[in-house]
Amino acid sequence: MTAVTLPDVPVTRTQNRVLRRATAAAVLPLLASGCLLTTKTAEGRALHNAPVVLARSKSVDLTLAVSSRLVHPGSLSTLPALDPGYRLTGVLDLASDRADYSAGGRPVAVFDRNRAYVLRPHARPDDARPWVEVKLDDHLKDLWLDPSALPSSLAALALRPSVLVDSLSGALTGSIDTVGKEDVDGVPTTKYTARFDLTQAFDKAERRRYSQHQQDDLAKLFQVLGVKRDELNNGAVWLDANGAPRRLTLDLRETPTPQTLLLLQLDLRLVPQSKPASVVVPNGNAVTTVPSLFQYLQPLKPGTPA
Repeated sequence: MTAVTLPDVPVTRTQNRVLRRATAAAVLPLLASGCLLTTKTAEGRALHNAPVVLARSKSVDLTLAVSSRLVHPGSLSTLPALDPGYRLTGVLDLASDRADYSAGGRPVAVFDRNRAYVLRPHARPDDARPWVEVKLDDHLKDLWLDPSALPSSLAALALRPSVLVDSLSGALTGSIDTVGKEDVDGVPTTKYTARFDLTQAFDKAERRRYSQHQQDDLAKLFQVLGVKRDELNNGAVWLDANGAPRRLTLDLRETPTPQTLLLLQLDLRLVPQSKPASVVVPNGNAVTTVPSLFQYLQPLKPGTPA
């Protein structure tokens, strides 16, 4: 067979322009996606590393505002009353994971690793056991907390502050957006919004390692609160110039019954301190130990008799 040689065909200026445009159209998205990926990765590192940066401080002063709202009643047989929420101040020692909350100068709750204590609001000075203790582990006797029996905002008193700090490790990198510069209590910060996976947070935590047993304990606690495994929760974090979190907001999605949705809204402000924290854990002789989260929180329900 005789080979056929095609004549050279010159490329016109118009064809050159079309070719350049087509090449640019193909390359620009790749460059843009590369820049976006680099940016998202840097943002992810900043959020995931924030608890490590915060832990360089001797202690952290805390202010926590909590509320809850019913989004969908679903299959709840009784609707919960309007939850007024509350505001607390406290201190956190990240070296020991000890923390406390108070309101109006009166102690409210103390956390010592996986043990939590609340002071009965109507306890008298001569009460022998004014504190109620629960161990937050996979032996909790509750199946779930009924929001019509207890205000959902009380659940925050079962979430130790160190767990809230380490939830930053669960920020999904692809979901992070930089909002911009904002001051938090007079400190310049950068605000980020993100979606948080708490299951991932404690598996990937960088400040400290959570053993599988500790993760199982937290999984049981979240189950009782109605927070599903691998649930994605909206939130925001404000990081200062050093990369330490100065504010964290988190909307925990609670589904205690099918088709029900409540949002436990947490707003935690953090002020790193150069002095160690003094967290006093209640003496065992002053404590009544209970096996369930409901029994631990029930004394704090408004209207509960002394």
